[in-house]
Order: sequence, then C-alpha cells, then structure tokens
Amino acid sequence: MKKLWIILSVLSCFLFHGTTFAAEGDDLKPVSIGIIGDLSGPTSALAEMAYGIRDYFLYLNDKGGIKGHEIDFLLVDGAEVIPIEVSNYKRLITRQKPVLIFVWSTGASKALRRQVNKVDKIPIMSESMSEELVDPKSLPYNFIFGPTYEDQIRIGLDYAKSQGAKRIAFIGCNLDWCQSPRKRIIAEEYCKKLGMEFLTDMTYPARPTDLTSEMLRLKKLNPDFIWVNDSVEGSIATVRDANKVGLDVSKFFAVHWSKHDAIPKATGKAAEGYRSFMIIPDLAELKARKLKAGDEISEFLGKHRRKKAGTWYYVRGWLKGVTVVEAINNALGKTGNKVPNDIKKFRKMVRDELEGLVNFDCGGGLPLITYANHQGFIAAKIMQVKNGKWTPISEYLQIRK
Repeated sequence: MKKLWIILSVLSCFLFHGTTFAAEGDDLKPVSIGIIGDLSGPTSALAEMAYGIRDYFLYLNDKGGIKGHEIDFLLVDGAEVIPIEVSNYKRLITRQKPVLIFVWSTGASKALRRQVNKVDKIPIMSESMSEELVDPKSLPYNFIFGPTYEDQIRIGLDYAKSQGAKRIAFIGCNLDWCQSPRKRIIAEEYCKKLGMEFLTDMTYPARPTDLTSEMLRLKKLNPDFIWVNDSVEGSIATVRDANKVGLDVSKFFAVHWSKHDAIPKATGKAAEGYRSFMIIPDLAELKARKLKAGDEISEFLGKHRRKKAGTWYYVRGWLKGVTVVEAINNALGKTGNKVPNDIKKFRKMVRDELEGLVNFDCGGGLPLITYANHQGFIAAKIMQVKNGKWTPISEYLQIRK
C-alpha cells in the first residue's frame, strides 16, 4: 500500500505541476505554490476545492501570471490521511520551496502548526475551518477562509433559539474536523448560555453506510434541533435513515460542507426541510449576478473541460486563489517585481500582505475580506431544501465574536 501511494504521489507531480515560463536566473522567475487536496479519501466529494485553486492558477498563467511571473503550482493528494498530508507538506517544502501552501484537513493543519509557524515560517491556507487554527498571535502563518466550524455551530444555535428550540443534540463523524468543534462548543456550555438543554453528542464512522440505530436514539430523545458536523456522505445517510425511522428531517442543520446538490438528488423528497449554511455561491449565482469571478470561470471553461466546475466547492477554490494572488501581487509591488532569493523573507512578506488585506473584493459576491483576524470574513446564509433545491432562507448573517 505504501509503495502504491509513493507511485501515485510521483505521478501526481507530473499530472498537476505547472510549467515554467522563464529561464533560471531571469528576473521574472516563477512563484511557487503548493496545493494539498483530498482527491481520493473520505472528503473527496469536495475535491473541486483543490481543482478550483489549480484552475485559477492555470487561468492566470494563460494571462501572463502574476506581474509576468508564472505560478509554478504543484497539486498532490493528501487523501485526508494525516501522515500522508504531513509527508506531502514536507516534500513540497523541500523540493518545490513554495511561498505558500494550501493545506486540507484539520488534523494535518494542527499537526503542522509548529513546523509552519516556527520552522518553515510559511503562510498556509487551510480548507479546515477549525477555530483551533485561528490565532494571529501564536499562529501568525495560519489562515482560513470564512467562518469557523464553531462560528457556524454558534449561529446555528442562535437561530434555533430564535425558532423556539429548547432541546439540542449534536451528531457527526469521527474525523478530527467533525469531533473537535462539537467538543469545544460543549465545553463552553453554549447551549446552557442560551437557556437550552443539551441532550447528546453522537459519533459515527466516516462515510457511514447505515445510521438507523443513531436515528432511532435521536427519535427517542426527541430534540428540537440537531446539529450535523459532517460533509456530503454523512448528510445523505442522516437524511435517508432519519426518514426511514420517521424522524423529522427539518430538525437537522448541517455544517456548510453539506450544502451540496448530491443530498436532495440522492434522497429525493426525504431531504425536504434539511438545512445547511451557504458561505460561497455557486457558478450559476455568480453568472446571474454578473460577478467578476463568474466571467473568469466561464472564460476558463470555454477552453478547458471540467465535470463539476459549477459547484460552490470549485468556486471556493477559485476565490481562495484570487485572494492569495492579491497578497503575492502586493508583495511583488514592494520588491521591484522580483521574487527574492531569500524564500523565507518572501514568505514573510506574503504573510504580511495577506494579513494586511482590508475590504478586499474577491469578485465572488462575498462580504468584503479583511484578514487581520486570519479568517477574512465571518458570515453565512442559511439554506434549506425546498422542492428538491437548496433555497436561501436568510441573507448573510454576521457571526458574533
């Protein structure tokens, strides 16, 4: 198995490595960026986030790169396995010497905290939305993109309180990103602060095949509101098996990864009433609102075939690429448009420019991005499945701090 992974990792270098514009020694030498995604593991249903980053860099390279510098990117598969992600991170640092790395999971992002902030001093943008990764003082090189999991649970509970809920339950898979946010909210007794009773926190295996017993237990407890910390596969099983045992699906509210068309498509009418958050719009909304990112993605797709480029996952990756490039562009503006030979110096400059973004419009219809808090923005819309489609039932709600 280990040999197979090494072969696949080597192949991925050839499949997803950017080409070089300028010869070595040229003033316009490439800007190197690493990307670690889950292309084959338990959260690979979200793999478009990594492909969206890659494709934005391809799009920009076709336009001449960043101030004439090609983006020399490398996308590798971390498979949501912490040792593989950590190994890939170290390989990128050693071989590619990137100025920034996109990292995937909560577990790997946490495992790399010391290496990132004390040793390599390289800005990383995590797909994880864990609150444990957001601390500008002690983790100056860690960044995420939007509200944390804990932020989302809090706003979900605030919403539940406003709807008259009194009895609360949590459920989610056994991966780190699913468990640790629930534990943090339980530890701070957020339900108690809102005057609600917390009943239980249930954990099941990643990519569950049957949650009938869990749904029966929830039905017996009879909560008014059930928070689901899982992505697509877990939500599909939740909806399917809740419907099987006669548990009201409108009681469920899932973290934003579950806002996916696969859920109503796989479960049909059983999904009616299921709720989640929307943080990033999909391509159809970008185009309908005539937003810049929609025009760019449409232009790119006119030249390149992509199967799932319309999803908000893909748009998220694209917009993260846009935001990071803005910081690199600003850093190059202070170096005379030269990539410094001292890579740690350049990483620090890019980190500072990313943290220094104020009211930046990434072209995707999001709240304006200010990165002093290393999150960029802290807002989300509530969505609900109605007539087989995800429908907004709120505007962007700012999450209190």
